[in-house]
Amino acid sequence: MAALQSVPADILESAKVDGANTWQLFRYIQVPAIMLMVDFVLFDNIRGALQVFDIPFVMTAGGPGYASSTFTLYTIKTAFTFSNFGMASTMAVAIMVMIILIYVVQNHLIHGLILKDRRKEA
Repeated sequence: MAALQSVPADILESAKVDGANTWQLFRYIQVPAIMLMVDFVLFDNIRGALQVFDIPFVMTAGGPGYASSTFTLYTIKTAFTFSNFGMASTMAVAIMVMIILIYVVQNHLIHGLILKDRRKEA
């Protein structure tokens, strides 16, 4: 909502004067203006979901069994419960690589869509 409110009113007003309807205002002005914020929030939520640790650890410690265990919780258990620091560091690098790959794909999709729309207009 804050991103939508940050779109300058004079740009929206000039587009209305030029004859843009509500859908065109949204698609060609508001969406490109907030795309960087959407990109950041989406990436931050995906990264946070992959790295969640505190709530499952405090509530259930990953149990019963592995029902509420997460990858990060399992990595920390591997390091400090089983004293297998090599495996735990490998798991941490693996989650980092997964996050980087997700970021690259997301960036390509989001910025590819913006560029595709701009190429159509030209």
